[in-house]
Amino acid sequence: MAIPLFIIAGNMMSKGRLAEKIFNTVGYFLGDKKGFLPIATIVTCMIYGAISGSGPATVAAVAGMMVPLLLDYGYDKTFIGALIASAGSLGMVIPPSLPLMLYGSLTNLDINSLFKISFVIGASIGLLLIIFTYIYCLKHEINNEKIIANVKELKSKGFKAIFLDSIWALLTPVIILGGIFTNIFNTTEAAAVSFVYAILVCVFIYKTMTWKEVAKHIINSFPTIAGISMLLAVASSFGQAILKLNGPQIIGQFITSVFSTPSSFFTGVLVTFLITGMFMDGGGTLAILTPILYPIISNMGINPLIFGCTVIVIIAVGLVTPPYGLSTFVMAPLTGASVIEIGKKAIPFLLLMVIAAFIFTFVPQLTLWVL
Repeated sequence: MAIPLFIIAGNMMSKGRLAEKIFNTVGYFLGDKKGFLPIATIVTCMIYGAISGSGPATVAAVAGMMVPLLLDYGYDKTFIGALIASAGSLGMVIPPSLPLMLYGSLTNLDINSLFKISFVIGASIGLLLIIFTYIYCLKHEINNEKIIANVKELKSKGFKAIFLDSIWALLTPVIILGGIFTNIFNTTEAAAVSFVYAILVCVFIYKTMTWKEVAKHIINSFPTIAGISMLLAVASSFGQAILKLNGPQIIGQFITSVFSTPSSFFTGVLVTFLITGMFMDGGGTLAILTPILYPIISNMGINPLIFGCTVIVIIAVGLVTPPYGLSTFVMAPLTGASVIEIGKKAIPFLLLMVIAAFIFTFVPQLTLWVL
């Protein structure tokens, strides 16, 4: 029940101009800092990712607002494409994450625990991207009067006006994640709260949506919900078939003979997810490989909660890597750069994400403290 409600809530919030309001608040504080626009874009992606739970949805929502602004201020189009494609893809890492809910459903792991760990991982990777972006902007800083004028206009409104206008958007991840972290409600209850809050904010507070549009967005969410439900059903059947045929034991013996150590095993899994993510949807990859890999994880001494979260990071990388790279396909027409150009420019961002996935997998103390 959690997945459909999060999908509907995310769709409504993506159309409710919440990303714009979040950016205004971030921009108010970072306006006089070097590289504030790209950094504010990353922060907006992270916060919006905690609202939508979807990487592609975050990329589309933030890109629609930020790309024209960044291009107008003279930032390199390939850098813009790589930045938003990479940071936006973190939307599937930062809870509530739809792929993480899929992983939890396939493995019967506690989704609240997955969310807590993925929040630490997603926030840490976001910080790494911010640091890299700041260093990049120091070397490629844009000295443009338009930026100064924009900041002055934003500051002229005053913090109170900006904050009051955006507070309801900013409270969205606070309420959802705060409720989960404090165990006030479980994942399904969090999804219900998210759905009701989306209606409250979009219809009654910001008035960016009518009841007719609410019904439209609910109906438009059905294909996505149906697709994920079908994926879960097929994956469950696939998993049962593999169990009946002793698939995990056979495959496990083969994998452990080839990859005898946890590090080599995870490297093999990493490469597998990276390659498959370049050619097919991450949800499909997760549904196919999870029933095979999950029984082997514990034998390798790898924490299944952390493993699931870091694998989602790798799937997020797949959203940026051509030829499938959905995020790069979204960014290409918006920026005017080619998919290949964006993919090449994104390499430093993606390397940071992959390195972080390795570190969090093999140093579990970095994340398990949150449970």
